Formats: sequence, structure tokens, C-alpha cells
Amino acid sequence: PNPFNPSFIVPFELYSTQDVDIRLYSSSGQMVRHIAGGSYSAGQYAFNVYCNDLSSGVYILKAVIGGQASTQKMLLVK
Repeated sequence: PNPFNPSFIVPFELYSTQDVDIRLYSSSGQMVRHIAGGSYSAGQYAFNVYCNDLSSGVYILKAVIGGQASTQKMLLVK
């Protein structure tokens, strides 16, 4: 969801075993959360991300799954 306050869920589904790397960055490019990393087998996944310690602002969620990257701008409102 966008905006989020102060947590969100990152869901994804894999149809085969793939490498996954999901991170949350501040607007200045600093990594603030490493959400998931490693090799995951086929299946459905959902990671809860808690951001109580982060200040309000714009964040970038970057997911690299099977070598394909996607990003999403997110707004934290407290």
C-alpha cells in the first residue's frame, strides 16, 4: 500500500526456484531494510516489513527476482 504507516507486506509468487533480493532504500539511496535475500523455491511468500523506527518520507522498494529488477516509490506517513 502507498502511503504506508508504519508497516507493509511484500507479497510475491515464484513458479520455480529463483534468487530473490528485496531491499528498502531512503530517498538519498541509503539501504534501510534488507527484507529478503537468497534462493527461494517455488511458492507464495509474504514478508511483513516494520518501519516504526524510520521517519516520515519517501522510500524506494527494490526487488530483484530471477535477475529482473523492479522498483516502487513508497511514502511513509506517521
